Amino acid sequence: MEEVYDLHQHSHCALISLGDNDIIWSIISNVSRVSGFNSQTRVKDYIIYNKEKTEALFWEIPYSSKKKLKEQLDQIKQNNEDYIQIENSVEKLYTAYQKRKCNWDEDDIFLEKAVSDFLRLVIHNMVETQKKPIDSFDALHYVCVVPSVWDKKIREELLRPIFIQSGVISENDHKNRLLFFSDIESIFYRMQNEYSDPKVPFSENFKVGDHKIMCRVNSLKDDTVSIHLDLVEIQYPLLDITYETLRYPRILLSSSAFITLNDIKKNLETFLKAELFLGNTNVNQHNQDVFYENNRTISTLMIPFIEIKEEWMLNDLQSSYLKALSYFDICSKFDKNILESMKRLASSSSRKYCDIFICYRENKTGYSYEMRWTEAILKSVSYDSSKIGQISHYEEILDDITKGATFYIRDAIHISDIQSRPHISSKYTLLSYSTINSKGFVESTLDNSNIISNNYLPPLGLFFNVSNVTTLNVNRKFTTLVEKYLNTGLSSIDFLSKDLLSEFKDIILEENYSVSEPFVIIYQARYIKAFLLIYFAYINEVISSSLHPQLNSGNAKIGYLVSVEKSLLD
Repeated sequence: MEEVYDLHQHSHCALISLGDNDIIWSIISNVSRVSGFNSQTRVKDYIIYNKEKTEALFWEIPYSSKKKLKEQLDQIKQNNEDYIQIENSVEKLYTAYQKRKCNWDEDDIFLEKAVSDFLRLVIHNMVETQKKPIDSFDALHYVCVVPSVWDKKIREELLRPIFIQSGVISENDHKNRLLFFSDIESIFYRMQNEYSDPKVPFSENFKVGDHKIMCRVNSLKDDTVSIHLDLVEIQYPLLDITYETLRYPRILLSSSAFITLNDIKKNLETFLKAELFLGNTNVNQHNQDVFYENNRTISTLMIPFIEIKEEWMLNDLQSSYLKALSYFDICSKFDKNILESMKRLASSSSRKYCDIFICYRENKTGYSYEMRWTEAILKSVSYDSSKIGQISHYEEILDDITKGATFYIRDAIHISDIQSRPHISSKYTLLSYSTINSKGFVESTLDNSNIISNNYLPPLGLFFNVSNVTTLNVNRKFTTLVEKYLNTGLSSIDFLSKDLLSEFKDIILEENYSVSEPFVIIYQARYIKAFLLIYFAYINEVISSSLHPQLNSGNAKIGYLVSVEKSLLD
C-alpha cells in the first residue's frame, strides 16, 4: 500500500497557476478547512538577466508601484546594455518540451533555468509578504494549476524537476507535497461550489457519467478571441471515491477556433450586402458604423440597438429595417463554424444530449469590440441540434482560475486527514475525526483546529526530554495534583475525574506554563505514567466535547486510530 502523505505537517499551501503570460498565486492556511476565496496575486511572466545569464536583475515584484518598477527597469536597462529579457517563459517552455529534452539547445536549457528562477523568486515573495510569518519553505506544500491542453507527462518529466531545481521542494519529498491540477478541473470544481460566488449564481450538480461541453472564450492580443471546446465526461472524485466530494471532468475530445476583428467585420459586411443593400458592394462605411455601435456589454439580444445616421442616405425601407435590427438578427446569420464544432463534439458523445457551459475571460483593459460580438454570436446562434441540451453562460469566471482549485486543496487535505492517523509526536499533537455513514462513505471530517477550538493541546516535547533516560519536566503544581488524586491508583476511573482534567488543563495552559514556578526534573516512572495517562484522558475529553450531540449520545460507535512517534514509545 502506498504511503499516505500527511499534508497537515505543513501550515500553508502555496497555490500557483501557470497562465499564458502570467502566474497567479495565493497562500492558503491549512488551519481552517473553510474554502473561502483567498485573495490572489497576478505576476507578469517577465524576467531580465545580465548578459552572462548568471543573475536575475529584474522581475515585476507584486505590490510595488508601477512608477517605481518602471524607474528600476529603466535603470537596469541603462546599466546593462546587453541584458537578456525573457517573457512568456511558461508558454515557451511547453514548446520546448514538445521538442523532447534530448534535442534541446542552449536557449532551451536557459529557458528552464529562467522558469526555475522565476518560480523561486515568486514563492520567496509569497512567503515574505504574508501578514502572519511563515518560517520557511518547509511550512509549504504546493498545488500547481496547469493548462488542460498540455500533455500530462510534462508534470512529472519537466515541471516537478523545475520545482526541485528552484529549491522549494527536494528530490526526496513525497510526490503529494506537489500536486498538479488542470485549469478545466478548477473551473468545474468552482461551478460545484457551495459558497457565495457572484460569478457562479448556483451550484452545478454533476452526475457521474454525464457528458458536457465546456466552451472557454478568451480575449487575446491582436484583436483576436480564442474559443476552446472540450467534450468531457463527469467522473468520480479526483482524489478518492470513498469520500463524497466534488466530481471532476475527463476530457474526451477537444477543438479550437479563433475569431478576429476582421472576421467579424467581414461577416457583418456580408450580412449588410445580402439583407439590406441587395448586393451593393459600397457598404464599407455602414459596416464600420454598425460594428462600433456595439459599445456596451450585451445584456439582451432582442432589443434594436442601431442609431440611423443621416450620412448613410438610406431610403425609408432600409431605414426601417435597420432600426428594427437586434444583435440576434445579425449574429444568427454569421458564420456557423463555432456551432458546427459544438455539434460535432456533441455528436461524438454516446449520451442522449450534452449541456454546454460557455465561460468568458476578457484579458484587455475594458471590454473589446471583438469580445462583445463573439459573446453575441455565441448567444444568438440557433442550437437546434437534437444532441445539445441546456446552454449556460458564465461571465468572467475565467478571470480567476485559482478559485476552483481552493476546493481541490480542501479535498486533498480532507483525504489526507482521513487516510493519515491522528499523530502524536514531540513537536505536535494533531487530531481529526470523520463521520462515516452506513454505506461506508465519509460524510464529514473535522480537522485539528475544529476539534481543539478554544482548548490548548501542547506537544509532549514541551514536557519530556527523550534520550537514553526519559525525564518529565514539569512545575510543582503537577506533582501536587498527582499526589492529590493518586490515592485511588492509576488504574481507577475515579482518578481521571473531570475535576482532575480541569486542573490539568489549567496547569498546562500555554500562556501560563512557561512563566510559572521553576521546572522540576522527574525520573520516577509513576509520575511519567500519570502524566501520559492524564494527557490521553484530556485528549479524549477534548474530542468528546467537540462531537455532534447525536454522536455523543452513546448511539454512535467510535473507533480510534493513533500513531505515536517511536522515540516517545521507547
